[in-house]
Amino acid sequence: MYEDSIIKFMKRYLWIGLIIVTLIVDWTALDDITTGNEPDYLGEWVTLYVSVPILLLSGWKIWKNKL
Repeated sequence: MYEDSIIKFMKRYLWIGLIIVTLIVDWTALDDITTGNEPDYLGEWVTLYVSVPILLLSGWKIWKNKL
């Protein structure tokens, strides 16, 4: 029983960490797009498109499990 609470606690912080890392990567991609420092924006747009499902899944998991 004690191990289950530790695992749930660690899962919560892993999901929160995933959200924070995703938002940081999104912020840097949006910065490159808005400042125009990159000659090709394909990587930045792919980053943003990939991050949307990650953020939606993370939010759903946190909301569903009340983490």
